[in-house]
Amino acid sequence: MGIMGFFNKKKIDKTITNKEICFEDEFTDIQSGLISLCLELTDSQVDTVFAYCGIEDHSFMFNSFFEKDGTILSARQAATDVSLVKEFLRIGTHDLENFKSVCTKWNKPIPRQIKMIYDVKTGKFDVNISYESRIPYELEGGNVFKEWFDKELSERTQ
Repeated sequence: MGIMGFFNKKKIDKTITNKEICFEDEFTDIQSGLISLCLELTDSQVDTVFAYCGIEDHSFMFNSFFEKDGTILSARQAATDVSLVKEFLRIGTHDLENFKSVCTKWNKPIPRQIKMIYDVKTGKFDVNISYESRIPYELEGGNVFKEWFDKELSERTQ
C-alpha cells in the first residue's frame, strides 16, 4: 500500500468505540499517526525514526530522517520514489494542524516544536515537546530540523 492508501486508511481507523477520549489520547493519536506515516514511507525497513514537527503561528513544518544499520538517511534516501516523499511531507505537514485543533479544543497550550524518536525494534518512543517558540520569525523550522539531522549524522560518523 502506498502513502495515499495509508492516508485514507488512517482516516478510517480513527473511529473509537466505547472509550472516553481525553486530551492525552487525542494528542498521542496524532503522534502515532505521524510515526506510522514515517514507517509507511520506509516500508518499516529502518531501525529508528526521527520525526520533527514545527508549529509556528504562521507556518507548519514536518520532516523526518531515519537510522538504518548505523547510517542516518534523509527521507529521500530512505524512500524509493521522489513523488512519494513529496506526498509524505505534504500529509505530515497537513496533520500538524491536528495538534493545533486538539490543543484548542482542550484549552491546552499549542506545542511549537516536537521531536519524536521511535526505535522500531524495541518499540521505545521518546518525545521532546517545546511550547515556546525558539525560531525567530525570519528563520524556518527547516533550519532546526537540519541542525538535528546534522547532529545525529555527526554522532554516527565519529
